[in-house]
Amino acid sequence: MCLLFCNVDEQGKIIEAILGERIIPEKQYDYFFYLIEDPEKVSQNIPNYRIINNQLSLVES
Repeated sequence: MCLLFCNVDEQGKIIEAILGERIIPEKQYDYFFYLIEDPEKVSQNIPNYRIINNQLSLVES
């Protein structure tokens, strides 16, 4: 399990994020999610994630 904190642009694309198993953000982020996926896998796929209706969604580019 990992934690994801992120900010997004107007289209829901993640523009800034931190993630990890045990992290404490140093600033406020717009979104926060608990993820079951491996942090390494999520990190590699950040460009493919979007926030749609306040939900994290993996979209194919």
